Amino acid sequence: IQAGVVLEQLQQAVLEQGWYFPLDLGARGSCQIGGNIATNAGGNKVFRYGTTRELVLGLEVVLPDGTVLNMLNRVIKNNTGLDLKHLFIGTEGRYGVITRACVRLFPKPAAVYSALAALKSFTDVTVLLKEARASMAELSSFEVMWDNYLKTAAQVTNKAIPFDGQYPIYVLLEAEGAAEGLDTKLTTFLEQQLESGLLQDVIIPQSEEQAKGLWHIRDASGETLRIMKHFVAFDIGIPLKHMQEFIEKTEQALQAKYPHAMNLFFGHLGDGNLHLLTGKLTEEELLPVEDLVYQLTALYGGSITAEHGIGRIKKPFLHYSRSPEQIKLMQKIRELINSDNLLNKARVVN
Repeated sequence: IQAGVVLEQLQQAVLEQGWYFPLDLGARGSCQIGGNIATNAGGNKVFRYGTTRELVLGLEVVLPDGTVLNMLNRVIKNNTGLDLKHLFIGTEGRYGVITRACVRLFPKPAAVYSALAALKSFTDVTVLLKEARASMAELSSFEVMWDNYLKTAAQVTNKAIPFDGQYPIYVLLEAEGAAEGLDTKLTTFLEQQLESGLLQDVIIPQSEEQAKGLWHIRDASGETLRIMKHFVAFDIGIPLKHMQEFIEKTEQALQAKYPHAMNLFFGHLGDGNLHLLTGKLTEEELLPVEDLVYQLTALYGGSITAEHGIGRIKKPFLHYSRSPEQIKLMQKIRELINSDNLLNKARVVN
């Protein structure tokens, strides 16, 4: 594929041939595969298939001096020294321009089923995650939404608030696999968790349209941000065992210093990726809010960006996730390949 192909077009093109490209995110209708690769995009199915990095077999890249590197490898195993394609995946265009890619496809799932579960605590969410992974190899997504995000996202998308928003935390699960028996397997699992008291309630969509409605709420962060100006959209990686404490400390710190702020939490909790939207701020408050959250992120051994990348905006905070030695090495690689700073100047590292 060429780098300018829109992700959703790629998804549809391979589906028509009976295949499946599992990278999926809310911007699927506009983002391009070259950008997905350059930023090592994550998305809704990292839980099962990994980030974009795991889906790229080979690349064609143009270096700053015009050299064309044809690395369009088509095999999964290729242990012939340094795997050069990884210099260009997730490095945000600092070392070369991606022009073509060979990506990994999977057989088209015969069936896909979703469910929205309501729980009473984050501790119960972690238990559900463990139980779901142990019981269903077909589990492909495990998306968590706190009540404040669910209510706001439903309102801005003109949808009914699931469960009337009466629970503190929700999980949107998805399973994909063989058509025969998958729906029964998912329903049986959810019934068992309801009977055990782990789940408080559950919605099982009765149609594809109902399932899309639930996913629209989950993917509505863009619509939500329109009512939150001025805002900071955080994309944080936190070890799962520290997640609840991190959220509590962050909420307390934000409420203490910025009581007027609106704070919404959601994320791909299956892989430790938490999203926090903090809005209703003044322009002067944006940088101090970022610094506060990133300090706490570093305290809990997290990453200041799990999937969105550094670019220019997060560059001043890179030291919270990378040591001086690591940053220096990244600078040396940039100086070697992009010595005149022709590509994406001022992004990630100098």
